[in-house]
Amino acid sequence: MRNTLVFLSAMHVALALGCGGGPVASVVSPVEVTGRARSRGPAMQMTSELGFIDPLATKKAFRALDAEFDRCEDDAVRRLDVLAGDLKFFVRVSASGRAKYAYLLESTVGDREVEECFVNAVEHASFPKPQGGEAEVTYKTNLKASPTRPATDWPADRVAHLALRARGCKDGSHVPYHVTMYVGPQGGSHRGGRVLSVGIAAPEADADARIPCILQAVRSGGVPTPGSWPAKVTFEL
Repeated sequence: MRNTLVFLSAMHVALALGCGGGPVASVVSPVEVTGRARSRGPAMQMTSELGFIDPLATKKAFRALDAEFDRCEDDAVRRLDVLAGDLKFFVRVSASGRAKYAYLLESTVGDREVEECFVNAVEHASFPKPQGGEAEVTYKTNLKASPTRPATDWPADRVAHLALRARGCKDGSHVPYHVTMYVGPQGGSHRGGRVLSVGIAAPEADADARIPCILQAVRSGGVPTPGSWPAKVTFEL
């Protein structure tokens, strides 16, 4: 079973008139849902920029994506059986209950194809309609497969030259981009290694415009050999 965690950000403004008093504003902190929704009391009318989205119903909406996530993962593991890792999504949910946009805040999966498959499933999901405005949801899940033998962990300095090559692709963006990749041996008499797959997470909605350049820079940069078994490494741009 996938381990999941949902964070829901919303600002509630409740107006209450006391005896002869003026309106009183209360701000509700982000709600963390780890299995069941916390009680939120009676329904309120909200007029803030971010609305309220039901935590339990939102969790169920993500749970409904498990079959699609499984398909994404199964296809990926057939290509590279050492794949493993976590993914954390940011989703802006519109007033209609659809994803206005979604992207990966974090990923240690290391495969852009499976990452895009997961994000696409989230972008086409149906969420509960927020009350009082659009809502922002952060959701964390993981690949459920566990490799019989995981990839060897590499320190980031083993591929420091790739970070230098790819940093220019950010085109002035100042947010951190995290790249995770798998490296395998060339095979035969060839020296050095080869990039088996690459994944990227970046905390901004327009990252997709920069990612192709980063992927190209990383895949064409040359890597040392990990020996007879694939290695996995994460580095920051």
